[in-house]
Amino acid sequence: MSIRQKMKFFKTSFIGAAFSCVAISAFAQESASSRHAFISVESQHPGFPVLIDGQQVGFTPLRNFSVPSGKHEIAVKRAQPESWLDFDWVETCSLSAGDTLIFTTHFLKGYSINSTPFGAEVYVDGILQGATPLVLRLPEDEIATVEIRRAGYQAEQLQIGKIKEGLAETRLYAVTLKPEKKLALLQEVEKSRRRFHLNRNRRISLATAGLSLASGVAAILLKDKADHFYDQYLTASLPAQREGFYQRTKDYDRYSGIATAVFEASFAVSFYFFLKSTSE
Repeated sequence: MSIRQKMKFFKTSFIGAAFSCVAISAFAQESASSRHAFISVESQHPGFPVLIDGQQVGFTPLRNFSVPSGKHEIAVKRAQPESWLDFDWVETCSLSAGDTLIFTTHFLKGYSINSTPFGAEVYVDGILQGATPLVLRLPEDEIATVEIRRAGYQAEQLQIGKIKEGLAETRLYAVTLKPEKKLALLQEVEKSRRRFHLNRNRRISLATAGLSLASGVAAILLKDKADHFYDQYLTASLPAQREGFYQRTKDYDRYSGIATAVFEASFAVSFYFFLKSTSE
């Protein structure tokens, strides 16, 4: 075989081998694609950890990562959360073999909104988000105008978000709503009524407490007086004297019983109005 024929033979063999490698590679890729899907994760924050089904697989941006077909959870963790109100980005997807899915992460920031009185409605761009107390989640670069409304109170507006660079961002908002004029008047009338009843109850409680004290002392003194006359009744020798001491004993016993009844009743009334004055 001549040198030219040998060169032609080797060239033909090399081309055949190259075609065989390309075919094998294409078949392998096609076989892998028939069992796997591919995930890419883009983010404006490079270097954030990417987790698929709880296992870290790389950092953002992640491109064409091969996963088995089926359902998967993709998460991007914040490197250093600014607040407990911040959350990781999480997405769940179901992939078929050969799919290629690209995710673009958009982190949300949480803002705690509370009001006095609570139960006020929170609106963003006219859309109801819920009632206070509320954790409002907004895109991290968004500045939103939030309106807080409650029937009978003046509406309040808040600018939420990073308004100026370099300034600390507020994440906790507590708003005290001002009552409308009509409601404020009704509240003032109610306060006056409560103050009147409170003062009245206190006066009655003090007056009846004084009566209770006086009647209690009187009951003791009258009982002592009745006991004194009863002792004289026992030692008297003349019938007329004994009758007189006996009658006085009965009278003072009756007076003592009345004073005791007044003591018990006034004590109960005093205690009742004392409880009313403390409950109001």
